[in-house]
Amino acid sequence: MSIGTNIREIRKGQNLRQVDLAAKAKVEQVYISNIENNRFNDPGVFRVKRIAAALNCSIERLLEGVENE
Repeated sequence: MSIGTNIREIRKGQNLRQVDLAAKAKVEQVYISNIENNRFNDPGVFRVKRIAAALNCSIERLLEGVENE
């Protein structure tokens, strides 16, 4: 699993569209799309923290099952 997959699953579980999550996290919608589609090797801690807060979950939950490369 990847952080992008985890974000997508949590987002969909909360019935949020990418644009809704982007607005809540104060990032661009294209950023959410890119991270969910694994287009980033290192998505950046600051933005991941904002996404976790917007999803009302911990960073650890976003990293669940993510393997070190």
